[in-house]
Amino acid sequence: MKIDFISISQRHDRPLPDIHGGQVQELDSQGKIVRRDYKFRILEGTFGSRVQIRCVNSTVFFSGNPSRFGRTDNLQGLRWQEALTAVNAILASQGLPPFTPTAPSRKGISDAEFQATVHRLDICTDIVTGSSEEATLLIQHLAAQKMSGLKQHHIHHLETVRWGGGKNGGKQFQAYIKGNELAQNGTATPELTLEHCHRQGLVRFEGRFVAKGLSQHQASTLDALVLCGGLDRLYVSGQPSRLDASPWIKAR
Repeated sequence: MKIDFISISQRHDRPLPDIHGGQVQELDSQGKIVRRDYKFRILEGTFGSRVQIRCVNSTVFFSGNPSRFGRTDNLQGLRWQEALTAVNAILASQGLPPFTPTAPSRKGISDAEFQATVHRLDICTDIVTGSSEEATLLIQHLAAQKMSGLKQHHIHHLETVRWGGGKNGGKQFQAYIKGNELAQNGTATPELTLEHCHRQGLVRFEGRFVAKGLSQHQASTLDALVLCGGLDRLYVSGQPSRLDASPWIKAR
């Protein structure tokens, strides 16, 4: 299981520098500020990659794909600890503290006020089918499968199948032919990498969890993910075998 996107925030108990991309103010009829929103600062990496950070009132936010930042593509994704290390290195480069599980209090209970909150987490697994033809057959097979309570969508002439999503959905799953996706999204992916994807018949299966879905799986804080098995619960809920992909299953 690899990490393909994370949005996370954490409040700290000491003053931190304000870092943001500007602010939008809402004024009342007397010109008094009634609301102030701070934009994210966009950090540009190599190969067209980018992530977003913000620090306001000692609360640090990060949003982006650590497996893609500074790399030509996200094929060789980062596992959880590698991804968190990469995120914290980006924060350190901006003079900000890392995201960490909170230290237990004297009673053995973490202080909820300073817990790192996970707002979105995308996880993925690649299935090696053996050829481009087999990859297409797997997508067609998955297109006939259903996931309980999730609406199914077919996209790009059966190159992608998606379940769930929408404004009120807390989770979304999708399967797609990885080589085709890399070729279409305009990244600087080397030709040899594209050839590898097609030769291996790579199909990527992704699960996206936002606030509602994370809460359902008791995985909405860094403590819950790392210390209480939340990451495992997300993986079990979204692994390809749930969709009866066993004729092709060879996850990497």
